Amino acid sequence: MKTYHRQQYTAEEFKKVIERADPRAMVTRILEGEYEEIGESVIDGIAVVGIEFTPRELEQSKGRLWIKVGTNLPVYVEMEGINTMGGQSPVGFPTKKIMYDFQWNVDLDEDLFSLEIPSNYKIQDIKMDQDK
Repeated sequence: MKTYHRQQYTAEEFKKVIERADPRAMVTRILEGEYEEIGESVIDGIAVVGIEFTPRELEQSKGRLWIKVGTNLPVYVEMEGINTMGGQSPVGFPTKKIMYDFQWNVDLDEDLFSLEIPSNYKIQDIKMDQDK
């Protein structure tokens, strides 16, 4: 049986989730912290500037971000480190995240999106500890 996850958020929590999922906000957050420029390059024909940074969500970590020149939009992101699930897991596990092939201002067919859950999926509610 396949499952899907359902979780309730307050308006403020939902705003934070959306902000964290926005790649442009990710670039802004990274540039607000400490980073080191690692040079210019070209990725898939796109002129980029690279930076190396320490991801906040992973321990013992490092990350590299390649930003499109003139737009501050991400082109390629690589992060690796130890994931402790935001401090909720006493045992961390090695994690590597790679994000690429970003596409901006693309028209999408509305038929791609549906809020109907297929009948062969079972719900799994997720309850977050509000004190953490």
